[in-house]
Amino acid sequence: MILESIRLVNFRSYEDKLFEVDSKLELVVGPNGIGKTNLLEAIYLICQGKSFRLKKDSELIRKSSKWARIEAIFNLDGKKEKRILKLSLNGDRLIKRLEIDGVTRLGSKNLLPIVVFEPDQMRMITESPDMRRSYLDERISFLDYDYSKNLADYKRVNSQRNRLLKQIKKNEARKEDLFIWHVKMSELAAPIIAARKQYVADLNSKLQKDYQRVSKNNEKVWVDYLPNFDRDSAGDISNAMFAKLENDVERDILTGFTRTGPHRDDWLIKLNNHNASTGASRGEIRTLILSLKLYEFEHLSESFGIKPLVLLDDVMSELDKSRRKQLLKFFGDAQVIVSGVE
Repeated sequence: MILESIRLVNFRSYEDKLFEVDSKLELVVGPNGIGKTNLLEAIYLICQGKSFRLKKDSELIRKSSKWARIEAIFNLDGKKEKRILKLSLNGDRLIKRLEIDGVTRLGSKNLLPIVVFEPDQMRMITESPDMRRSYLDERISFLDYDYSKNLADYKRVNSQRNRLLKQIKKNEARKEDLFIWHVKMSELAAPIIAARKQYVADLNSKLQKDYQRVSKNNEKVWVDYLPNFDRDSAGDISNAMFAKLENDVERDILTGFTRTGPHRDDWLIKLNNHNASTGASRGEIRTLILSLKLYEFEHLSESFGIKPLVLLDDVMSELDKSRRKQLLKFFGDAQVIVSGVE
């Protein structure tokens, strides 16, 4: 997959700018604040439908404007495709509309394979489980629309149960009203947990090899998926979660939120049988993230049948010269766009 050109209109710091992109390696360099990351964000956005940055969607549109537009031309294994992503504000709500070759499409079903590595991702190893869960959910959702829909339904039901818990505490609802939400949450949770465990199993089959390719060492690397509640691996996840929700009703009413379910699960990387979140050096964490990106690249290549576009946002400064060459070599003949400071 090759990005040939991209035009940004009213997107973040850009008023109207057209970029022609090299088919092999594109370097985006300059001082901080000129919009390098904004450019990479726009590329990611038109491929995946959302930003990789933890900012409000409404901030994607340039100040003083109510709309923005991203136009891109891709070469998908010999076939040209023109994508236009239109962004508009309805109050504080951002509305996205994707057109492919002049036809309006559903963005969530028309994703393009892309891998991004940016400095903030290094926090995923050491900080809150929220970041790790989000990463796992994004990777699975990218390839599985049903998972994405199921996850959205689960989050909605969880919010409704939490609202009901608070009403019960105020004597504005009955405990019996929780039963239907326990049934729904348990049914939705099972495929979410199963898909996550499968992704982790696939990751474990290749991560150590990818880590050793980057580190040139023989460390043992393993990912553990940590469920939020005990269950027999041979048993039924839905039944186990339903029982847990029923048993924890009093506690959940006191706290006002649901403590059981995949929204509380975690996953951790072990390096030589030690938890990487507490024992890994900065260099080891960097190598672990690079290894995850290599797995993403390989996984997406196999799933889409074309090489993903690779975005490296200000990460070369973290690597010495030999590691930079080595990293680019890993991506073979894929298109790589690298940003950095002059």
